[in-house]
Amino acid sequence: MKGRLKILRFGVLAGICFLFLSVFSSCYKEDDIQPVRQNVVFGFEDSDEKIEDTTTELSRTLQRETILKDDDISPDKVIVSVEKYESGSWQETLTAHEVKLLSFGDDYISSPLSLIAGKEYRITLFEVAYYCEEEEENIILYKAPEEGSEGENYVNDGGVPREFNLSKDEKENLDFQVIRV
Repeated sequence: MKGRLKILRFGVLAGICFLFLSVFSSCYKEDDIQPVRQNVVFGFEDSDEKIEDTTTELSRTLQRETILKDDDISPDKVIVSVEKYESGSWQETLTAHEVKLLSFGDDYISSPLSLIAGKEYRITLFEVAYYCEEEEENIILYKAPEEGSEGENYVNDGGVPREFNLSKDEKENLDFQVIRV
């Protein structure tokens, strides 16, 4: 009789556990899982080459050169466009996204940009800029040249687009060689 009572208690306890797990597991949704995020930090190095931006009007070019003669001007942001590889194609993730630059003497590094880890990304735009209050817009100082452009010949890293995998375990540091615009 005691043996049957133990088996009965075990059966009731197992049934309650099964019922408890069934009810609460039905509340689980895949969308409720927060993806692991990881940081990307950008840096840049000037290639000491200058190319002409043919899309800029002459008057704006002259204004920009006058503004840049001011020694107090230094970049305060990078502007990036990011795509994520998903479902067999590249999907736009961020377009012309501004990331703050931090200055360390003559060197700069960006604030971290948080992206979903474990994914493949590519940078399709990388520009170094500062905000000009007089013109009320960003002034592009440097940019990574596009693949196949004339500017690509002046850098060793190939410019943009640049692909990278974002690991779950460590942040990614991406340095770009840039050319003056």
